[in-house]
Amino acid sequence: MLEDETCGWYALYEGTLTVWEGVCSLKLNDVIFLFKIRNASQLLEIRLPPDVEVRKVCSDGYWECVEVTGTFEKSSSMFYYHADNTSNARVMLENLIGLTSTGIQSLNIRLDPDPLRQRNKKQISDRIAMWS
Repeated sequence: MLEDETCGWYALYEGTLTVWEGVCSLKLNDVIFLFKIRNASQLLEIRLPPDVEVRKVCSDGYWECVEVTGTFEKSSSMFYYHADNTSNARVMLENLIGLTSTGIQSLNIRLDPDPLRQRNKKQISDRIAMWS
C-alpha cells in the first residue's frame, strides 16, 4: 500500500486520503485527480498513481473553509473539496463539470462542525448566506 504526502496538497495513509485547504479530489473512471486553484483561475492538477487504494477522503478541519462533496449524473464519479472561499468553489465546480462532461447530481456543503467556537449567531448567519 502506497503511503505518500505532498506538502500543501495531501497526505495518504492506510487508504485515507487527507486533502489540504484549497484541494479538490475527483475520482473519475478509477483515476484520482487532485486540483488546486491559483491566481483565481489557474487550475493545477496532480494524478495519483493508478495502484493507489483510496477508501476514504477527508480533511483535517475546515474552520474557515467548507467541505463541498458531491456526485455527477450518469457516472460513479465523486468529488471532495476543501473549499477555501466561494469564488474558488465556483471556479472549481465549473471545471469539474467541464472535466466530467456532465452535471452535478448531488451537492453537499458542510460548514464548521462547531460554529459557535469562534463566532456569534450573526456571523454564522452571514456565513451560511454567503455559501447558499
